Amino acid sequence: MSRERITLDVAGFLRQGKALAVDPALRTGYAVIDAGWELVCYYGVAPMADELAIQILRGVMCEAELLIIEDQYLARDGRGRKRQNPDTVIKLAATRGGIEMLWAAEKKLALGENVVRVKPSKWQGCLNLSARAGRDKRKAASVKQAKFLTGIDGLREDEADAICMGLAMLRKMKKIRLLQQRRLAVR
Repeated sequence: MSRERITLDVAGFLRQGKALAVDPALRTGYAVIDAGWELVCYYGVAPMADELAIQILRGVMCEAELLIIEDQYLARDGRGRKRQNPDTVIKLAATRGGIEMLWAAEKKLALGENVVRVKPSKWQGCLNLSARAGRDKRKAASVKQAKFLTGIDGLREDEADAICMGLAMLRKMKKIRLLQQRRLAVR
C-alpha cells in the first residue's frame, strides 16, 4: 500500500467517511464504500473507451474522500522473463494516471493527495486470493469473495475486484490505526 499524501482526518474518515476503490482497465471497475460500516454504497463499471466513463467517475468521486486505486506492475516468471506485454502495462498506467488527475481536479487537491495506490498482490493477499493462481482463478475467487462480503449477486469481475480491494485496504487502514492507538496507550 503506497500512500502519497493523506491530508484528511484518518480517524474521522475511518468512522464515517467514504472511499472510492478503482480497478483501472478497459472496463474500469469502481465501488464507493462506507469506511465505518464497510458497506458498498455504489458499484459499477466505467468503459474507458467511452466518453461516458469520465462522467460516471466524476459522479462517484463527489461521494468519496479517499481514492484507493490499483497500481500497475510488470509480471515476471520464475526466471525473470516478462509474462506481460509492456504496452499493456503502459496503457494501464496511463489509465490510472488519468483517473488520478481527474480525482485531483474534481477534489481540488494536489496530484496524489488522498490517494492510496495498491499492488494487486497486496489486496489479493489480504483476502486470501493466491497471487500464484492463474488470472481466471483469481478473478473467480474475487467474485466469490465480493459476493460473500456484500451479499450482492451477479457482480462482474471488475466490480468484484474494486470491492475486494477497497474493503481489504480499509480493513488494513483500520488495523494500522488500532495498532498506533495501542502503542500510544502503552506509553
